[in-house]
Amino acid sequence: MNEPSEEAQETIVGMVDYCLTRRVGMGMDEGIKNLETGEEHSWVTEIREWVESNKNSMLEVRPKEPGFYFVTLYQYKKEKPEHPDYFRDWMQLDGEQWLYDGGYEGCCYVCFIHRKE
Repeated sequence: MNEPSEEAQETIVGMVDYCLTRRVGMGMDEGIKNLETGEEHSWVTEIREWVESNKNSMLEVRPKEPGFYFVTLYQYKKEKPEHPDYFRDWMQLDGEQWLYDGGYEGCCYVCFIHRKE
C-alpha cells in the first residue's frame, strides 16, 4: 500500500484524537487500567503522545501569505476541564508558522481561518 496522502494523514490524526477524547473504540474498559485510580493503560499514553506530536504539523491550517488572521483555535490541552474546546482570536502567521503567543503554545492549534486583517 502507498503512503496515505497528506489529507488522509490529517484525517487519521483527527479521528484518533476524537476517539481518545471520547474514549471511543478503546475496549470495554475504555482504556482505563485501574477503575479505582483512573490509571490508563500504557498504550493510551503512547497514542496520546503520537497524536500530540502530529497535531500541529498535520491538523493545523496555514494560509499561503503572512499576516494577521482571525481564526478558530482548538484547545487540545486545557488547564481546567471547563475551558472551551474551541475559541476565536487573532493570530499572526510569519509566512511559515503561526506565532502562538499569549499562552497558546503547546496547547492549541489553528483549525479554521475566518478572515485576514
